Amino acid sequence: MVQTPIMRRSATALIAGSRRVPISRTTVLSRSYASFSRNRADREMSRMMKSGPKEPTMSVGYKEAAKAMFADGNSPLFPATFVAVPLSRYPRSITDFLRYQWFRTLSFVGGKLTVWGNRLDSMPGWTSRPRYNPRTRQLATTAKAMYREVLEAFAAGDVEALRKLCTPSYAQRMIAAVSRRDPREEVHFEVVKYHQPWRFPKLKSHQIRAANELDQDQLTEQAVVAISSTQRLTRRNKATGQIVPGSTKVQDKVEFVVLARNMNKKTWEAEPWKVWGTISDTPLDKYLADKAETEEKQDEHVKWKTPVKR
Repeated sequence: MVQTPIMRRSATALIAGSRRVPISRTTVLSRSYASFSRNRADREMSRMMKSGPKEPTMSVGYKEAAKAMFADGNSPLFPATFVAVPLSRYPRSITDFLRYQWFRTLSFVGGKLTVWGNRLDSMPGWTSRPRYNPRTRQLATTAKAMYREVLEAFAAGDVEALRKLCTPSYAQRMIAAVSRRDPREEVHFEVVKYHQPWRFPKLKSHQIRAANELDQDQLTEQAVVAISSTQRLTRRNKATGQIVPGSTKVQDKVEFVVLARNMNKKTWEAEPWKVWGTISDTPLDKYLADKAETEEKQDEHVKWKTPVKR
């Protein structure tokens, strides 16, 4: 799993020195987290087959694996998540350019259908208002505000705030990074400025579906928002208050922040949004590789869900 130094040093992955270095994107929790979760399910299924009854059915193993994977309240990134690259990074060939645009359109329409479909499902009757309101226009500003709070809490070492703002696994990783800091130093973080307010923050992906297919009463909603900003991180000596030489780091960043929350499909009551992490954008080769892996895993899981005939 590709991780930036936010997992080990700072949520800002900032460069040494006070000079500003522009970059195109950064990854905190990479898209490979979804692969991590699928691999975790595979390991759990193998473990259940070894430690359980001598001849358990594959459906039992699959259910136990899914239960173990979702036990801590986490959900993997939806495999269909698509974050388009800038036009300057589109494939050069006409064929690949059109293929990429087609995949992007399919992903956009597919996400919209999950939202519209669940709005229809939440209507008590055809003359009633939907009980599920995605509030799509508020997602970008919500992600921007929450992610800033997460970065500030991470810099301050505020463990309780991290647990409140983040999904359990993301909070656990950030808290672990906080615990590894030099106790003689303290970290100061600030967002210097946000860039291109007419363009950012921007909603890049929005889906709601049953992440755990064995629990159809619980839906998971995920949104990906692009945020462009300049961030500064400084370390200070606690005893003297002086800035640690060479610790001031400034960086221009475009980050893709993932928000996630669970929703009860019977009552349509939603839990508060949590910051799931950040991901990278989706170039064509990465999309095709993820698509092939997802299809392979789905084929394997079909076998796991099929009871063994005796």
